[in-house]
Amino acid sequence: MKDTPFEVKTSITRKLKAAMIAIAFFFLVFAIGIFLSSLGNFSGIQEIHSANAVSNLILRAIDGIETSNQNLSAIQSYKNLSDAQFSFIESQKLVRAAVIRAINISEENKVVKELLTRGLESIELYEESSKNIFTSTKKMGSELIVTKQYIMDSQEYLRKAHIAVQQSSDNTFKALYDNRYWPFVVAIFLSVIFFLFVVTFGFSISNKISHSIKNLSLAANKVTEGDFTYQAPIYEHDELGSLTYTFNKMVSSIHVGRSELNSTLDRIRKLQGITERFSEALTADQVMEVSLNESFDAAKADSGVFAILKKGKDIVEIQRSVGIPESILREWGSFPLSFKGPLSEVIRYHKPMFFQSPDEFLGTYPALNVILDKMDVEALAFLPLIIGSECIGAISFNFRHYHPFNQADQDFFMAIANQCAQALHRSQLFDETREAVAVRDEFLSIASHELKTPLTPLKLQLQLLSRQITKGEKEVPHAKLLKMMNNFDLQLNRLSKLIEDLLDVSRITTGRLSLNLERFNLAEMIYDVMAQYGHQLKQAIIKVHISSEKDIVGMFDRMRLEQVLINLLVNAAKYAPGKPIHMSLEKNNDMAIIRVKDQGPGIDPDDQERIFKRFERVKGSENIGGLGLGLYISSQIIKAHNGIIRVESEVGKGASFIIEIPIVENQYVERNVSSA
Repeated sequence: MKDTPFEVKTSITRKLKAAMIAIAFFFLVFAIGIFLSSLGNFSGIQEIHSANAVSNLILRAIDGIETSNQNLSAIQSYKNLSDAQFSFIESQKLVRAAVIRAINISEENKVVKELLTRGLESIELYEESSKNIFTSTKKMGSELIVTKQYIMDSQEYLRKAHIAVQQSSDNTFKALYDNRYWPFVVAIFLSVIFFLFVVTFGFSISNKISHSIKNLSLAANKVTEGDFTYQAPIYEHDELGSLTYTFNKMVSSIHVGRSELNSTLDRIRKLQGITERFSEALTADQVMEVSLNESFDAAKADSGVFAILKKGKDIVEIQRSVGIPESILREWGSFPLSFKGPLSEVIRYHKPMFFQSPDEFLGTYPALNVILDKMDVEALAFLPLIIGSECIGAISFNFRHYHPFNQADQDFFMAIANQCAQALHRSQLFDETREAVAVRDEFLSIASHELKTPLTPLKLQLQLLSRQITKGEKEVPHAKLLKMMNNFDLQLNRLSKLIEDLLDVSRITTGRLSLNLERFNLAEMIYDVMAQYGHQLKQAIIKVHISSEKDIVGMFDRMRLEQVLINLLVNAAKYAPGKPIHMSLEKNNDMAIIRVKDQGPGIDPDDQERIFKRFERVKGSENIGGLGLGLYISSQIIKAHNGIIRVESEVGKGASFIIEIPIVENQYVERNVSSA
């Protein structure tokens, strides 16, 4: 179906309304036709009625004239002429009234009207002539003859008029009789036309409605059978056509929704498959392998990369790739996070990027055309690997053909990326846990060894002393006993130091390591440390260089800073025995800077950050005692003073530990230290 809205050009309801109007109009025409066809009959009947009235009036007039003639003939028998004249006049009034009325009725019949008019004129002459008879009896004889003549003329005209009226009446009746079936013929003709109209229009409408309903029923059966691609044909652009269009549109929507549902279910199954594969992957390498094999297959991508953001470094490294030329990987295998590129920007901004064409991609990153020229791609998707508020990497899907990246696709790709991110995060946690367990095991091994180291000679000395006493030796040589006591003290101090380090780690982890700040001179503290612990450094030549400023006074925790200096001095003595240690103290603005430099084997740059963590030791120090806690505790103490501790070293050129702490001159405070 077309996406354009259906346009209703005709209307069944309008057709039915038009049919109702046509039927009403037909009844009007039928009535008018019957009326018009019967109009002649009505006119003929009227003419016959008028002719009968005129005929009766003429006969009445003739009878009146005859009566007047009789009265006039009998005038001699009247004794009183006035009585005869009155009777004559009354009779003539009736005659004249009858003739005048007949003339008025016969207005349309010119022949009858003319005869009646002449008859009226003769009657008037007759009346005029009769006057002389009543006024003078002497002239009665001659006037009577004239009057008789007028009577005969008027009677003649009236009889002719009567004959003409009868002939007109007969002709009208004959015409009425001949046309008596005409109204029925008109009525039948109009009825036939109306019947044909009703039948034709009714069958047309019923056929269209029936055909459309059959199409809809067939389409409904097809849909019921599962054929959502069937479209009912539209024959008319009316309400049924609109209904059919709406039904087809509904079926199309169901088909699209069903397709989308199937696609969604398929994607859910793919995500479940990826989840199952990820559940079997423990290490990061295994996770990235599954991500390439399963994720790219689920996304139907032709090429892409799996990039990881290195912890503690703003460097993005491509760990795995599919379909990417080796020349690109050699040149772009790693790059800074600040680089203007899609992988680095989705990591920085935690937002996916989709490009439906190479032109769209180059419009954003024109400098990367050298990469795009070496690849056969039409669409690209870049997705961040997000865990909580942190982005640990990115994954890209490239397609050789056009890809619309609708909302469902974007959601699916982000779901894949989230699966990869969670699996990678779990693998990193697994690796970290495994490393932590290894470190713990190593620590326990070292701790047990370190704790046994002072206990073993202490136990041996005690056993030796016990045997001497058991043998009955009355007196142990004073020098020998003093040496044993010093050894006891040394081993107990060492054991105490190990236990104190462990307690400090526990305090730092739980946030219970506090600083007791007091005002003192750092230079004096350094000399006191050298005086108190110089016997432990007797094999080294100590040189202390203090800046020209005699006093560097501030608020510090004396005991904790002494602990830091002792740790650094002991480490220098361990790793560079017999070699001088250089210590200096200087002031730079409001910062006190302490340097402890040895001439040992140096520290590899990759280890310079690691050695300040718990249980971490310099590589190659397996034969050197210690728990790997001294530098960690020292870094936490300096951090609690709002300072920093760092190391500058090259392999084979010794190491220089630098402490920078702010000089604070305020009243006594107590500060808690928590684990970083």
